[in-house]
Amino acid sequence: MREYRDIILTTLILYLLGGLLILWGYNNDGTVRIIFGVLIIVLFTKNGIDNYKYIQELKLWRRQNNGKLIFFYPTKKDIQVEIEKQIFPILPKDILKVHYDGPSLVGDIKRSVMVELMNQYKEIQVNSPAIFKIVDNKIHIESLPELKGLNSTITDLSAIKHKIDKIANA
Repeated sequence: MREYRDIILTTLILYLLGGLLILWGYNNDGTVRIIFGVLIIVLFTKNGIDNYKYIQELKLWRRQNNGKLIFFYPTKKDIQVEIEKQIFPILPKDILKVHYDGPSLVGDIKRSVMVELMNQYKEIQVNSPAIFKIVDNKIHIESLPELKGLNSTITDLSAIKHKIDKIANA
């Protein structure tokens, strides 16, 4: 609900600013001020509509993916290759995966949704592999720092499997 209040408050303030510019321009024969006022109102109407659609999209995503496991492995490319070889076989089949492709987050979740999740849940961090699931706005997360050294050290896959099972049953 806070999101809607923020959209409405921001839009109203900018409508007021645009209206004041129009009124000021009208009273003082300021065509440029009138144009700026109308422009502000039009642009922030579109911005408000876009923000509303974005919030609806996030809510729909949360409803559709409530309780699904998400494997987040934003690591270097060589480590990603090792993760795909060694860890993917022990992951559940219906897990969502997110990783880096260059500087961008890619995978089974849209980048904008993943960035929003990272903003809402500080436990999800860049360059920090983890497995998590979100159930009714609560996050269940297990950090997997041992995956960062997967290509250079021997890693206990049973410990990783245990963490995956722990989150899957949370």
